[in-house]
Amino acid sequence: MTNTGLHFVVCTRGTSSDAQTVRSLRAHGLGENITVYENNQEGLPTCYNRVLNARQDLNEIVVFLHDDIAIWDIMLTAKLIHARGHLGYSIIGLAGAKTLDCNPNKNGIVGWDSGVGAPRSGAVEHELPNGQSFVITFGPTPAECEVIDGFFIGVDMRAIGKTRFDERFNFHFYDLDFCIAARKAGLRIGVTNIHVMHFSMGNFRSEKFHKAQIEFLSKHKQYVSRS
Repeated sequence: MTNTGLHFVVCTRGTSSDAQTVRSLRAHGLGENITVYENNQEGLPTCYNRVLNARQDLNEIVVFLHDDIAIWDIMLTAKLIHARGHLGYSIIGLAGAKTLDCNPNKNGIVGWDSGVGAPRSGAVEHELPNGQSFVITFGPTPAECEVIDGFFIGVDMRAIGKTRFDERFNFHFYDLDFCIAARKAGLRIGVTNIHVMHFSMGNFRSEKFHKAQIEFLSKHKQYVSRS
């Protein structure tokens, strides 16, 4: 697996120099391995599918990241290669759940972690307004999961085949939908322990989120209980 290549994809509404993720990858010496969509107004799935189509069948791991991530882990490359080669994950994340529950939680929200009592895996650091930080620990890693959070999605290009992101989900729910498609294609999804800081917590109250949730639940009715 030493010949495995890595390629990183970041979409940002600003420039490369504005994107925390790009700066972080460059600090790791990976500046030549990045595709950046600057001043981006397209949905993430549209950009991601473009990369998947262009790099299909290459012996590499393509990692799709949100633009507001700091990568603290000096073992980033080794851990990604280990997750693919030794653990056998075709889709690699940093936070996920071992079961998929598309029933809205008590706040009416559907998410990868909204299932009550669902076994979860991973950990993510977040920054507080005062400059301190805290780590959300979801559960032990590594672990095979059904769904992962979309802020970090690694894809084994040898295994992905024709599985793609659904471009109707511009941002919200593209990750859950992609995981469902990957599992239907027989791909293994897993979470590993790469240390990153994510500078946003997500917005689950916007009209765009609400509309996307309706679209998602309409597409995946089989994952919603009738009780």
